Amino acid sequence: MTKTQELYNKAKEAGKVQERKNWLKLGIKKKEGGIESTGPHKVRFISDKVVKGRDYHTKKERQEVEWEFEENGEKVYYRQPIFNKDNNLHYFVEKMKDFNYGDDLTIELKWVGDKNVIDVELDEFKKEESMDDKKKDIPVVEDNINVDDIPF
Repeated sequence: MTKTQELYNKAKEAGKVQERKNWLKLGIKKKEGGIESTGPHKVRFISDKVVKGRDYHTKKERQEVEWEFEENGEKVYYRQPIFNKDNNLHYFVEKMKDFNYGDDLTIELKWVGDKNVIDVELDEFKKEESMDDKKKDIPVVEDNINVDDIPF
């Protein structure tokens, strides 16, 4: 065991190690510039909350949404500001309104034109299952109505 590992273990036993969140990494900065996608991430939507964050360009405080997901059995977190630069609702917040806690999602950084966007979709298998559930929820008031009874 290295001295660093010994120090870490001793500090952890003493309660001197700050637990850090595991953040969902959708892209990695390339040395030559730009960002490379880490590919699709299959996650389960666990929770979301509004938190105070900081704009890394201006260093000003702002409100953000923090989502908690589960990926490969581990909790991972992701944040976006509530409002974009034009003071409109951020597109990712708008996309996430379509999903519920427990939904299985695929989240991926994609290139659209000259900029990157975060795509989020309901997992394909779950999407079909969800559509079938919605059909079951449609109430049938009366069936076998005679066409002749419909006024035109």
